[in-house]
Amino acid sequence: MSKVATEKHGTRLRLRWQYLEKRYTLAVGMSDSVVGRSRAKQIAGRIEQDIGTGHFDQTLLAYTRKLGKTRTELR
Repeated sequence: MSKVATEKHGTRLRLRWQYLEKRYTLAVGMSDSVVGRSRAKQIAGRIEQDIGTGHFDQTLLAYTRKLGKTRTELR
């Protein structure tokens, strides 16, 4: 199972992991704080769970905040 790492990138947090020999990076959208780390841990847990159950969303849209837009509008 893939391990999702939380990294500090400047003043912000991001997640990094590998799945099916492809590297992924996802900006958490929060600063490196207690609240930001908690949110990053929550997202990382969901990604790890989805990878483990075979439901990983390679578009990463399932792990980002809802922007009120459809997948087509985000492309």
